[in-house]
Amino acid sequence: MMRLPRRRQALLLIRRRRPGAARGRRYLLAGVTAILLGFGIWPYLVLWRIDHAALQADPAVLAPYVDLEAVRRAITSKLNKDATSTIGPLSDRFIHWLQSAIASDGSGTIRRLVTLRWVRDQLLKHQSARDAGLLPGLSYAFFEAPDEFRVRIGQASENPTEVRMRLRHFRWRITAVYY
Repeated sequence: MMRLPRRRQALLLIRRRRPGAARGRRYLLAGVTAILLGFGIWPYLVLWRIDHAALQADPAVLAPYVDLEAVRRAITSKLNKDATSTIGPLSDRFIHWLQSAIASDGSGTIRRLVTLRWVRDQLLKHQSARDAGLLPGLSYAFFEAPDEFRVRIGQASENPTEVRMRLRHFRWRITAVYY
């Protein structure tokens, strides 16, 4: 019988002693895959919950899913030309809505106009039937970054509502709404 060098013999013994190592790697790979799939599905589940909350008569049901101050800050920073904004290009209707409100009310306009009821109205404005919700009107919903999710409700040709969601403190919440 042929003798192997000592180092090779030691490696063979180590491999023989660890028959479950391959199984352990498979479990680890399966666990990581399950976590990644769960993370990828999570904002869609929250969007489904937002849809159900938006269909309720009371807009306060949306409160856990909307960071109202962040929505107001996003609109205010878009109006400030010196600040950076996460809001993309605005439609003429949205700009006209803001200009007319600011002309009539002044600095408190954003706080007065951007409420949970306004967010709810923007989410549901593309629905075809009263109880259809926002999901049938979705034309885009995907990650922009690991902690940012972008949603478009309505087709691009019909002035869609754009929604940005951010993951903060282990919760997905709406942080910008515009059209």
